[in-house]
Amino acid sequence: KQINLNSNKLTKILNENFLDKLSLIELYLSRNQIIEIQPYSFFYLNKLEVLDLSCNRLVNLSTETFIEFI
Repeated sequence: KQINLNSNKLTKILNENFLDKLSLIELYLSRNQIIEIQPYSFFYLNKLEVLDLSCNRLVNLSTETFIEFI
């Protein structure tokens, strides 16, 4: 499964945004205005292989943001 949210003027990724997308394999979030990704936002996305966050306004990320991928 794939979700393409490129160029949607998103500013935040909340930890509940993808709770119902457990089979997601590719997630495209590029060319938005994301400044914040809440910790554990991708926690249940165990099948995720591609995550594109390019061309956003991210400055700081919590270590918990990607803890499930470590």
